[in-house]
Amino acid sequence: MAKTRSDNMRDEEEALFEAEFETRLNEVVVRSDGAPHVRPFLFRSTISLAVINVDKSVVWSDHKFNDWLDPSVLSNEIVTNVAQEQMPGHSLVKDKSGRLVLLTIAPTIVAARWSSFDNEISDHLFSGNRLGVAALSLSHMENEIERAARALGMSNLEARVSAALFAHGSIKRAATQASVTYHTARKALSGAMKIVGVSRQTSLIRKLSQIATVSELPRGAVEGILIDMFGLPRRDAQLVHLLCEGYSRSDAANLIGISNSVAKDRFALIFQQLEIESATDLPIIVLGAFASAILLQKTAPIIQAERREYAPLRLIPADEGRTIAVNDYGPTSGRPVLIVHSSLSTRHPFLKFVRALQAQGFRPFTIDRPGFGLTSDLDELPDRFATGVDDVATVCDALGFQQIDIVTRGGAFHALALAREYPKRMGRVVVINPDLLQHDCSMRKGHLGLVRHAFDRYPDSV
Repeated sequence: MAKTRSDNMRDEEEALFEAEFETRLNEVVVRSDGAPHVRPFLFRSTISLAVINVDKSVVWSDHKFNDWLDPSVLSNEIVTNVAQEQMPGHSLVKDKSGRLVLLTIAPTIVAARWSSFDNEISDHLFSGNRLGVAALSLSHMENEIERAARALGMSNLEARVSAALFAHGSIKRAATQASVTYHTARKALSGAMKIVGVSRQTSLIRKLSQIATVSELPRGAVEGILIDMFGLPRRDAQLVHLLCEGYSRSDAANLIGISNSVAKDRFALIFQQLEIESATDLPIIVLGAFASAILLQKTAPIIQAERREYAPLRLIPADEGRTIAVNDYGPTSGRPVLIVHSSLSTRHPFLKFVRALQAQGFRPFTIDRPGFGLTSDLDELPDRFATGVDDVATVCDALGFQQIDIVTRGGAFHALALAREYPKRMGRVVVINPDLLQHDCSMRKGHLGLVRHAFDRYPDSV
């Protein structure tokens, strides 16, 4: 059938729209500067602030600063450079109890942004040649790590020892802190790693920190921060992040193309440069470096005084070493119902809705889709709505669900993909606000049209 004039005009309009979209996408979403897009929660308990003169004398500090630090840990060289260059500087030190603290020393114009943490800092910055100091000690979010561990289903002992390992960096110190023997601590950590589905202590700490701070850090961004903050060569920064991701030292060496003997020497130099003794300190340093970089951004970080409730999270192993993150809200006697939000599943429903389902005898559960939250990434299928359906089947097998109901807001295609692949798993399906096919959407221009087109072409960027 020959195209009409209106069809040709529509094609030209579509081409113009797509060209405009691609330009704006590159500017807003696909940023080429490598800047981090993830903004983890920072807990007020992990941040201490001070104002100093260029001679390192403390003009003002919050109540934690003197408890944590002696002013002598401030580097004369870094303080002088920040005052002269008006550019922030960083140093890694130990507090009075031996915990790692990352110091960020900043000129007045940058430190003034920290008034969102404590208004008093602004009262002391703008007098003379003064600098702001932010002391970030993630090891002080030990309570949050313990809560996250319990949310995963760990016993009180396993959660307590895991949190102590996070805070103190070695099994020996963790055992002392948790008031247990070294053997008991090792046994507890072994059980904790089994629950989380990891084989290394660095992976355990990394996973717990992700849950507590609600973030998974992009490798490229963190490597750049490690290079800038600690002066690590790029290859060393890559080794550090691979180790934090759970790779063994030999596997990390193979991935970046160096021999084990060279890697051994590089790790010795890294540990010496960072003044640490154990690889279990590295995840805290990596997350701390990322958080410190966020302190320097113009956009205020997300500050959380205390997270009062963690979802009942489970990490379920899948094929090819993947992990699937699931919130199983219970009760175990309820009829299982999968809550799907948007066109692919996510692990964060409205708790009011969860409570309403539980009151009607259901057992709500939610799943992070591949590559989001705490679920490992997976190659996208030609039908992107079917990408996560195998994960649903794996979760059902792990939880003992023969059949599930589904309630979804805007996730009709995902429900259809599940029904096509696993029809016997499907019970009742309730669909609210079903999706429209992209070519059926009448709104093609303006902001809403841009969002529709962006979601259709780049669902992982939304």
